[in-house]
Amino acid sequence: MAKLPCNITPTVPGDKMRIVIWSKEGENNKQVPIYSFDSRDRDLEEGKHWADDQLLGGRAHFRFQDDPAKLTLDSVRESDGGVYSCRVDFKKSPTKLVKVNVSIIIPPEKLRVLNENGVHIPDYILGPYNEASAVNITCVATGGRPSPKVTWWQENALLDDSFENLPNRQVRNILHLERLERKHLHTIFTCQASNNNLVAPISSSVTLDINLKPLWVKLIGENKPLSADNTYELSCEVVGSRPVPTITWWKGSIQMKNTRETTSPDQNTTTSVLTFTPTVEDAGKFLSCRGHQPMIPDSGIEDGWKLDIHHVPLVSLELGSTLNGSTIKEGVDVYFECNIKSNPWVYKVSWRHNGKQLYNNAQANTIVTNQSLVLQSLTRSKSGYYTCVGHNQEGDGESNPVFLDVKFAPVCRPGQQKIFGVARLETARILCELEANPPDVQFVWKFNNSAGTVDIPQNQIHTEKARSTAAYKPVTALDYGTLLCWGKNEIGVQTEPCVYYINPAGKPDPLSNCTIMNQTADSLYVECIAGFDGGLQQEFIMEVYDTQTRKLVSNVTSRNPIFAVGGLESGLGFNIGLYAANKKGRSGVAHLQAFTLKSAEKHTAAELKKPNAPENCTVTLHTRYAVRVRCQEQNNGDRRDYFTYVLQVYDAYTRHIIGTTTSQDSEDISYNSLPKDHDDLLLFVRTMDARSITSDAFIVYASSAVNTGFSASTPVLLQITPLLGALIGVVAALILVAVIIVIVIRIRGGGDRDDKDYDDGGLSIAGRRSVSRHGDKASTEPLNKDLNDSVDSLEEKNPDIIPQSNGEDDYQDEERAFERLNNAPSRIVSRIQSPNSQSKNGSYDKYNKKNEEITYAELSLTNQQMPHVIYTQQAIPMSVLRRQEPTVYAQLDMSNRVPVSTLQPLSPPHPSTFQTLHHPMTHLPPYMPRGFREDQLQDGNITAETPLINPRDSSALQPLLEANNTKSSQLPSSQPRIVTATRF
Repeated sequence: MAKLPCNITPTVPGDKMRIVIWSKEGENNKQVPIYSFDSRDRDLEEGKHWADDQLLGGRAHFRFQDDPAKLTLDSVRESDGGVYSCRVDFKKSPTKLVKVNVSIIIPPEKLRVLNENGVHIPDYILGPYNEASAVNITCVATGGRPSPKVTWWQENALLDDSFENLPNRQVRNILHLERLERKHLHTIFTCQASNNNLVAPISSSVTLDINLKPLWVKLIGENKPLSADNTYELSCEVVGSRPVPTITWWKGSIQMKNTRETTSPDQNTTTSVLTFTPTVEDAGKFLSCRGHQPMIPDSGIEDGWKLDIHHVPLVSLELGSTLNGSTIKEGVDVYFECNIKSNPWVYKVSWRHNGKQLYNNAQANTIVTNQSLVLQSLTRSKSGYYTCVGHNQEGDGESNPVFLDVKFAPVCRPGQQKIFGVARLETARILCELEANPPDVQFVWKFNNSAGTVDIPQNQIHTEKARSTAAYKPVTALDYGTLLCWGKNEIGVQTEPCVYYINPAGKPDPLSNCTIMNQTADSLYVECIAGFDGGLQQEFIMEVYDTQTRKLVSNVTSRNPIFAVGGLESGLGFNIGLYAANKKGRSGVAHLQAFTLKSAEKHTAAELKKPNAPENCTVTLHTRYAVRVRCQEQNNGDRRDYFTYVLQVYDAYTRHIIGTTTSQDSEDISYNSLPKDHDDLLLFVRTMDARSITSDAFIVYASSAVNTGFSASTPVLLQITPLLGALIGVVAALILVAVIIVIVIRIRGGGDRDDKDYDDGGLSIAGRRSVSRHGDKASTEPLNKDLNDSVDSLEEKNPDIIPQSNGEDDYQDEERAFERLNNAPSRIVSRIQSPNSQSKNGSYDKYNKKNEEITYAELSLTNQQMPHVIYTQQAIPMSVLRRQEPTVYAQLDMSNRVPVSTLQPLSPPHPSTFQTLHHPMTHLPPYMPRGFREDQLQDGNITAETPLINPRDSSALQPLLEANNTKSSQLPSSQPRIVTATRF
């Protein structure tokens, strides 16, 4: 827009403009009217405008209200330039003429910014250029009159104003940047073209984009030791690179792949995370992170660590280098070497044999010295796998197992069946299993009995490696005995044979220690201990009967003496029978009473009342393995329930329970599985009714069986009731009266005692001292108690009579007297038999010979200061002992066993009965053996103290019989017969 001023103010006050005429100087300076404003005879606001449309085309307008007034030309053209005249006519004032020279300036038409290649820059972003490179930026202005000035600016700072004119009305300016730096990133460079000060110059701006190298690469964190086989995340930071750098991880010369990257919002920091699981082989390697800008050559920067890998010890084990593992046999020394690689170093080295740790033990020939193991004087038990273990802070590293193969001669494998019950004409296959290395064994079988040893034919032997089976068929009674099995391998011959006992097959033994382990509302669980199987395969049967109806409710058969029965009716009582059976028959039945619990329901207080506790419980038997208690049965009112007595056995010191048993008989509550060397016991006895409600406990203290001599004793009762206190008072009074009576009798009878007329048969304390001083000491000591020894071994000992200190003549007299005693036709002897005729291990079974040999035993009674024999009170001098009648021996008939109930104790003899002793061959011996008490029995048998006289050697008795005939007439009729008795 052009504004041409014209002063229209009149010079005469109050005058008024009439008309304004604009003209333009044309050719030959001729004025050509182009515009007029006529306000004659009207107000200025109503003035009339006229314009030359050909020249102005409606682009002109006169603004009279402005000061000064102006003629405006819109959309100025180049042709609008020239001299314009403004003529103003007034009504009164003189006309004014104003000339205006209009010059038209044409600004540049456009600007172009070009790169080095002369190509226009798209999006006005220049680059990217690499850091440190040189850049030329060209700016070209086109058009404009006069020619414009082209300049380069950075913000408000002039960078370059050196331009040059080009043909075709173009002007160029080249901006030269010598070395691009980080500060040039995103710098805006502006090119301006201007040819006047009236209008703003035209401009064009570009932004410089630069590729930048990384400033630094750094591993984040500290270089700490890493544990092998653990997973870590290591971070690497690359700062200052543009665009996003390439980050790689290297382990030595191997590139790592398991990485992820993140970039900060400003694109300046890039972080790479490596997931790394180190191994032992990585120790000492260099782990590095490398960051570089792929657009800029040689821009990489690296940071790294030397890996310190901690790991569990790497252990290898080998046999000593001088040893040959295939030729090691018993008795030699071997050693192992343990090689260890560890970081950190091990703080301990341990050794294991078959998984169990070994310790230094010179007595066991095991020497552990850090990384070496020495085994001296090898035995086959040292065979197996050996390992060494290194221990450090990372853990325990175990070596490869090395098998120590110890060669040894055959030995019997433990745990084999040793006893076989075989019927006549039945072929038994006896398996002999040996342990041998190498296992290729040659077998030899032999049969041995009292008649001799016989080889088993090879056609009856089947051998496979270290196993051999012999087919053996007994035909007669002499075919029962022992089978012996030997083996031989390349190391040597078996030193001790394997012994297998071939016995006649029989019924199994009864079950023992049957206990109800658990009972519920509908089930019972019972466990027993199996007895001898009779030499045959046995099975176990439990029969459950209803107590009321006596009907069979359930029948359970098992290969093991463990029974479980379910589906029973709740709240009922049951009688249980348990027994074993084999092909030969069934054993005796063990009985139990059990009850199922009542199902959950409301009970009245009366129903839940506890039964009364047992009373007056005493220990009737206490041996090394068993204890038996007898209690007084309680009166539990009108209730007719079935009661079970529960015995709980505790260690008196540790209070640990040893075992529990039950019984239906209050007078026989036994527990038969005590530890061999147990201490004092606490016995808790309770009563349990049909609802499984137990009473309070009655507690009995039982001293150790070792201290009590394995005999029954009355325990110390820990619970004293008023009734028991009264009984104790009565007993104490009776004992006091008895002591007083004994003292009075001894005082009154002291003056009448004649030492010369008294003889206690060497059984009193004084008498035994005298015999011990002058005779054989063994005659007064306890005799051999093991009646299971063979008769031959008894013959070797042969302590048949009490030795006397007589001369040779007296000895011969006694020998002849003993022989006459054997030959006496009217001799009367006592036949003593084990009370338990059902025992499978009867002490005398082995002596039942076909010829019914008569075995004699010297009789004595144990656990007493004096034998259970009554004598007269007259004293006999020691000189008389040499002239007494010979010892009387009891004949033991092993074939006819008499129940213990038939052994009735003899009544005490009257002193006058001793007058008949001068007829020794026609009367019973004048002594009274006391009745055997139950607490004197062990395991149901009457024990015997040996030795026995060899029945086949009658020559030893003949002199005694002769001496008996010669000396019996010399004894006073009042003297008792000398007898030495033992308890069976």
